[in-house]
Amino acid sequence: MKKFMSLIVIIVFLGVAAYFESFDLKRNDTGNLSLFSDSSSNQAVNAEVSEEEMSENMIPVMELKFVDRKKADGGNYYIETYEEYEVFKDKDGNVIKSNPTGHFEYLKYEM
Repeated sequence: MKKFMSLIVIIVFLGVAAYFESFDLKRNDTGNLSLFSDSSSNQAVNAEVSEEEMSENMIPVMELKFVDRKKADGGNYYIETYEEYEVFKDKDGNVIKSNPTGHFEYLKYEM
């Protein structure tokens, strides 16, 4: 019975890991980190859209855009700063509007 329960736990763990691995976090050409990013995110932003059109025709996506990289702790570590943006895209995936949320993410890694 213990072997059966161990097998079930391993199968569930692998299933959860496979689920999270299915998300594709990519860095596009502009240095942005984005789930499900595509080449259309590099297009110019058009800010002349009414609020009604925005709610009907656009899909909001949260993206992290690279802000800065600094050395820390005597040059042994790098700290990268990313700012979160709410990016509105139309049904075709074209970027319509991009708003900073004021939320920052920090990534520290050793060199």
